[in-house]
Amino acid sequence: ANIPRNGDSIWTSFFSVHQALLGLFDILFSNQAFVVTLFLFSFIELVGEVLISSCSMIVLRYFDWHGSRAGLILASLGGLVLPAHFIVEHASRRFPERVILRASIFFVLCSIFAICNFEGLILDIAGAILNSEDTKHNKELKKLKKEVNEAMVQEEFPYDWGAGVYVYLTSLSAIFIGTIVMEGVNTSLMSKSAPKELDGFFNMGLLATLVGSIGRVVGDSMITFSVFVGSAPLHDFVSVTFLPLVPLIAVGYWLLKRNYNDLLI
Repeated sequence: ANIPRNGDSIWTSFFSVHQALLGLFDILFSNQAFVVTLFLFSFIELVGEVLISSCSMIVLRYFDWHGSRAGLILASLGGLVLPAHFIVEHASRRFPERVILRASIFFVLCSIFAICNFEGLILDIAGAILNSEDTKHNKELKKLKKEVNEAMVQEEFPYDWGAGVYVYLTSLSAIFIGTIVMEGVNTSLMSKSAPKELDGFFNMGLLATLVGSIGRVVGDSMITFSVFVGSAPLHDFVSVTFLPLVPLIAVGYWLLKRNYNDLLI
């Protein structure tokens, strides 16, 4: 009998994995509705990671709140899970799931815009413009430049003209509720649109776990990146943290709109 060499067994295993991956991609891209739900699931996990991981840093830098208050905020968010699921259950009796999903994406998008520090963005933009202008002969511009520079010397910009606490807590709760609603509807659509061929090693549960883990890793990486960008050239940590979520959710909304009829299950 011929005894296979180690090199042959390695190449055979590699070829088998390669064929399995090619078959997986063929299955996925033949069912674009399932791919859309996977992308949205990854985005939901990403947003959740950004919300939770950035909370303690934001409340400390802007409101001088320490870990105990940040923990209380996160515990309070946990109390919103049941009301959010109640909203999903009640709305699913009246509207198709894809309609609820589209509305929840738009709601999260608006909430992300709302949580941004517009005062800080204005100061950032004004500082960039004034630094490139000659303000020596203009007293008003010179005074404005002085105010911007004084704001930049502080640890953080002021948050929305003194309303930052209310803006942040309200918007944080809105984003959290919106993502919970998205998750409930999206998970239901994912299970309904999953290809029947996904019954082996690469099943729906494994794919959902993988994309969810990728979303959380990307979320943590974005927060790390925001710490560096929040020093220069942009100085507002809240806006630098949450604004990058806008193009991601815009892509999700575009994919949902493009495959809207395929989600009618």
